[in-house]
Amino acid sequence: MAQFDTQYTTLPEPAPRRRLWPLAGVMLIDLVVMLIALVILMTVISAIFIFVRMAQQGTNLIGPGGINQDQLLRLIGPDGVFVTLLVQNAVFVTVPMLRVALLRR
Repeated sequence: MAQFDTQYTTLPEPAPRRRLWPLAGVMLIDLVVMLIALVILMTVISAIFIFVRMAQQGTNLIGPGGINQDQLLRLIGPDGVFVTLLVQNAVFVTVPMLRVALLRR
């Protein structure tokens, strides 16, 4: 019956773990940052692109009729679609990469 006389020690309590954000919360924050960045960047870049194209083609924004939707679509053209997609993809890649880089520090 010697086995019942053995003294057992308890393990020390582990240090409390830092509570991490759930994955859904991190994804939601990334999505909000991406949407805000897209709205700001797309507005600025689209306006610059349209004004540059207007200057190249000699179109005047101020005038009796101003600029209509058909002229605006012709000004944007396929180059504007490329620039739009390029900025959109750059934002979607850059935001998660920045978050990962900042979390590693």
